[in-house]
Amino acid sequence: MTTDTSPAPAPTNDATHAWFASVPTDWAGWIAFRDQVATSPQARNSLRQFMSERLEAGKDDLKLGLGLCAAGESARALPHLQAASGDLAAVLAAGAQAAQGDVAGSLAALDGLVTSEAVGVQACLIRARLHRRLRDTDGLAKDAAAVAKAGGSEADVGYVAGLALEVSGDHEGALTTWEAAVDADPTHVEATFELAALLDRMGDDDAALELLEPFRTGALPA
Repeated sequence: MTTDTSPAPAPTNDATHAWFASVPTDWAGWIAFRDQVATSPQARNSLRQFMSERLEAGKDDLKLGLGLCAAGESARALPHLQAASGDLAAVLAAGAQAAQGDVAGSLAALDGLVTSEAVGVQACLIRARLHRRLRDTDGLAKDAAAVAKAGGSEADVGYVAGLALEVSGDHEGALTTWEAAVDADPTHVEATFELAALLDRMGDDDAALELLEPFRTGALPA
């Protein structure tokens, strides 16, 4: 039996235009679109072209910021997100700040968002990634508690706990924790990618590739 390894179909220009006609202002809606774009270079290039047209037409900052972020254009997205209102724009702006090297500014912004009902969990997760970059185990311990308090899923909590273990040098502990997180939610992108990267570093590249295959093909469980 052969396995279909062809890439997931790219969203059409019509689909992209339809999304912008009623741009989601919730995290889940934006993440779903971002992940769809991320699976296809064709979709990403199409979106970048579409966003260039929107920039020329002078459309509103929230839609521009969301679209540019989805296309991986954090530097161009940042001023639009900072000009937009709402917690979704604020948390994405903080992430874009970090991508441009302003980690201190990003952490300061995220500290004010971790209690947000709309994006508190996401603010905790972004902050955890920054603390991991800084190798800050104390910060990661606080993030693990904060993400649980904010209502994060079992996979969210496990993802952050795994980061703390990995930073402390406990790779076996991180492996077990991320495996449990992925078992709890096989669609959890961050936990899956961290687990795959750790498996690869430990020499089990076959397991890493198998873990990532559903993301490459778009065959994720519902």
